[in-house]
Amino acid sequence: MIESSHQMYERLLSLPLFLGMSQSDLHEVAAYTPLAFSTYSAGQAIVVVDTPCDALTFLIQGHAESRMESDDHQWTVAERHHAPYLHQPEHLFGWHQRYTRSLQALDTCHVLRIKKSDVDHLVRQFQTVRFNLLNLLSTRSQRLSRQVRRVPAESIEGKLFRWLEEVSDHPQSVKVLHIKQVYLARLLGESRLNLSRCLHAMEEEGKLALARGEIVFRGS
Repeated sequence: MIESSHQMYERLLSLPLFLGMSQSDLHEVAAYTPLAFSTYSAGQAIVVVDTPCDALTFLIQGHAESRMESDDHQWTVAERHHAPYLHQPEHLFGWHQRYTRSLQALDTCHVLRIKKSDVDHLVRQFQTVRFNLLNLLSTRSQRLSRQVRRVPAESIEGKLFRWLEEVSDHPQSVKVLHIKQVYLARLLGESRLNLSRCLHAMEEEGKLALARGEIVFRGS
């Protein structure tokens, strides 16, 4: 993807890792940091689940879908993302450095990858990059820790949205849940009949759309 220096500056500035950087610093990043740009067509895999996370993967143009499957293969949640989007940066470090969610292009997607060794160099050289990365990782950690402190939901709808938030990467994204209602009812501790009534009521309210073995949740 050939761009002018101004386009490159604007593109990098839109990414969460480089927010707040000066133009001179961004020019230095672009000049001395290996930035691997790739283009994917609709349907192509950008990230394959359980492969090593050895780089930060940015969606810089287009729309993509991330997907995660439960360990027992009883449900899958897919989320739709638009650029700019950073895919699972928390797996670049820590004890489990493999992707737990796949990423697939929904249309023509432009992707930027920065290898872990180059991320380490950027963090050491630029304080803004260091703080941005810490903010990204801290925000994700705090969102997870907040979930265990909240008062349990009582309604079926509340339980459903609470569970969906727990298994989602981005709570506000459009989500497609592939699951049998019998299994979902068991996860929520509700009867199959009551869950079905709740889902149909939510569909009438425009909160979701039902299909066989599939529930589509509207994004906000």
